[in-house]
Amino acid sequence: MYIDSVFHTPDEVELASSLYLTWAGHRICKPDHSIGPRVLPNYKMVLVVEGSGFFRLNDQDRLIRAGDLFFCFPNVIHHYFANTSDPWTIKWFSFNGNRCAQIMRSLGVTPDEPIFADCMTVKLLSYVDEIIAGLKRDNEHTYAATGYSYLIFDELLSIRNNEGLASEKEIAENELLEKIKRFVRLNYANTLSVDVVAAHLNYSRSFISHFFKRHAGMSLPQFVNEFRIRRACELLSQMDMNNEEIAMSVGYDDALYFIKVFKRYMQITPQKYRQRMQDEAQRRTNE
Repeated sequence: MYIDSVFHTPDEVELASSLYLTWAGHRICKPDHSIGPRVLPNYKMVLVVEGSGFFRLNDQDRLIRAGDLFFCFPNVIHHYFANTSDPWTIKWFSFNGNRCAQIMRSLGVTPDEPIFADCMTVKLLSYVDEIIAGLKRDNEHTYAATGYSYLIFDELLSIRNNEGLASEKEIAENELLEKIKRFVRLNYANTLSVDVVAAHLNYSRSFISHFFKRHAGMSLPQFVNEFRIRRACELLSQMDMNNEEIAMSVGYDDALYFIKVFKRYMQITPQKYRQRMQDEAQRRTNE
């Protein structure tokens, strides 16, 4: 289990304002994760980033999948828990203020219908990350974090009002996925990590990591390694280079580590792979 959360205590001015934040966080949950039944004094938005779980509503357990979110309302009993076979990763923020009831009405969510399905756009997840980071960065002045909460509500309102959003969302996500892959293809020979990719694309590390794994079906480091090993195979087949030269050419500073990674992916050492390719080329020549 992993949990990272930050609290904020609003002052009297904030308590009288339209919207203020009290808590935000990120949690990778164990299969036995369960919250409630309980009530809270504030609203809480919970976004499911990975995995799945259940929200108990009117004595029925509603399945909540990755990409869905739900709201908990002040002084309304709520109970939610992870799917034991696919425990979720969640991000959340708690809020209140004298305009919150109006905001909830505009979004079409109520205590009886608190679930917002299939709404995790690139922007929305990034905004949640910014709220968490903003509260950590300046816990006294929460202007930026509060601003991102308004942007989240605006994004959700756009989702509600735009019937064509599903296709637009898919296009935007496909474009971002291809942009990440293109960056790897162009920079595989350099030092490359999730942090480097995230900084280049101006997203948080957490967002890029979760986004890539969700849409590519593998982690970003795994994709980088697989691409590097494919390129190493090409060099072994086409160039007269030793292991150290090939390692440096595909982004590994340590030749021994390169050999270890190569063998893990190819089930054979680089030297034996080269010999196999040479033998196959010779056989084709003799045919």
